[in-house]
Amino acid sequence: GPFRVGGAHVFRLPRPHQDKGRFGMLLQGQPLKPIPENDHGMNHFLAFSDDGYTWRLRKENNPFFRGRSDSPQQRILWNPQREVFMYYRRATICAKEVRRVAYAESPDLINWTQPRLIVGTDELDVNYLYGMGVMRYQNMYLGQLHSLYDHSDFKVLKEHEVDSQLAWSHDGFHWERHPDRTIFIPTGSMREGSPDWGHLYGFQEMIDVGDRVYVYYNGREGLHNDIVKEKARHICLGTLRRDGFVSLDSPRVGWALTAPLRCPGGKLHINGSTADDGFIQVAVREGEGIRDGEWPEEWSLDYATDFVGDSIDHQVNWKGQKDLSVWKDKTIRLEFRMLRSKLYSFWFA
Repeated sequence: GPFRVGGAHVFRLPRPHQDKGRFGMLLQGQPLKPIPENDHGMNHFLAFSDDGYTWRLRKENNPFFRGRSDSPQQRILWNPQREVFMYYRRATICAKEVRRVAYAESPDLINWTQPRLIVGTDELDVNYLYGMGVMRYQNMYLGQLHSLYDHSDFKVLKEHEVDSQLAWSHDGFHWERHPDRTIFIPTGSMREGSPDWGHLYGFQEMIDVGDRVYVYYNGREGLHNDIVKEKARHICLGTLRRDGFVSLDSPRVGWALTAPLRCPGGKLHINGSTADDGFIQVAVREGEGIRDGEWPEEWSLDYATDFVGDSIDHQVNWKGQKDLSVWKDKTIRLEFRMLRSKLYSFWFA
């Protein structure tokens, strides 16, 4: 010290690492006095706690990272499949432009890999990716990727605003995004009392509450410059339907065939909605060897009952067939026939 400390992120430690404490805290610290040859002087520390109230700043290997990374979405997550801690931050200055997303990992919170660029810009992006808040959601990882618009982004009229895209990953390292770069959380309207008209940062886990998903984020009244001074910061809540991140839409009659998948048995459930004159039907087709794609008659579209309405959990039936026990551990495909409808997800249970 003395340091100005901010950007705290608290995470739970897995049982094999609780000799350090039950909780860890990632902190951003910046010296109050400039460090020679270091304009930003940003350092990143780890602290630990047994009760979440009293914290100990680790002495060895602390700060554990240095370099410019002042975005408010830095995170450390435990990956139980690979048994490593995953750390998300900005890229170092040698990675073209600091406003990108980098990744480092550690088996013990002491020895870390060199940060690697994992999300950068392309011709569809704005100039700056300000950071990405990463969270575990069900069996995958979701990221709220934040776009900072500046005066050179001629494609949009959102100068000095920050909004959020959605990114997703199955391993925490390889990330995908919507090809249209669809905005996940847009900024609010520029009016008095709007809590997020200037910029916003998603930073917290997404929580399933009944039939909705709760998404918490930091909303700000002001722009990312000095033209319009920031007036206030707020904790905001956005909601969407369960599994409502993306949907397969059919404004007219359409079909969709899944890749081959191993059927666990049980009952088939779908999350979907239709217009009053729309529907969703599902057929089971074989998915192995030379019979791949064959239509067992009693599981065909002719036997499928129509789904009409709006439900986050509808059980599919086929005229007398209510479960898929005869298909347990076999490879099948599902074919969906749809009209003026949206399909959000399907699962077996």
